[in-house]
Amino acid sequence: MKIRNLLLVAAAAPLAACASVATGSDQPIAIATYPEAGANCVIESPTGEKWAVTTPGSVTVPKTKHNLTATCTKGEEFGGQQVIASEVEPWVFGNIILGGLIGVGVDWATGAIHQYPDTLSVTMSPAAQPSVQPVSDTTDGEPQS
Repeated sequence: MKIRNLLLVAAAAPLAACASVATGSDQPIAIATYPEAGANCVIESPTGEKWAVTTPGSVTVPKTKHNLTATCTKGEEFGGQQVIASEVEPWVFGNIILGGLIGVGVDWATGAIHQYPDTLSVTMSPAAQPSVQPVSDTTDGEPQS
């Protein structure tokens, strides 16, 4: 009976930290902008980390629990912004069944417990035109009605 349990543990050990092994702690994200390609995008985390990419392109980011924000511009004419949501990596559920708390702990510590979408499409809109405020005539510093 003890040998059988030892064999089961030995067989399951490589499966501990399934998400870390299967997907790693970094992830590439392919980014495209529509209808304007060739935009410069900055991906930013709430912790202040930033990555740059020109569309269409790909950027590799570390997996974290934080959502990222993609801000894209093309000259002064077009701009767009999109949130990149952090979600739970499905491989983590394999850890709950096979790897137990140790596997989940390893995935959590490495960031592999999270994932981002593989692709992101940012819709570009014409940049807002600056609003022009009417200037009133003044006489002696007082507005005229």
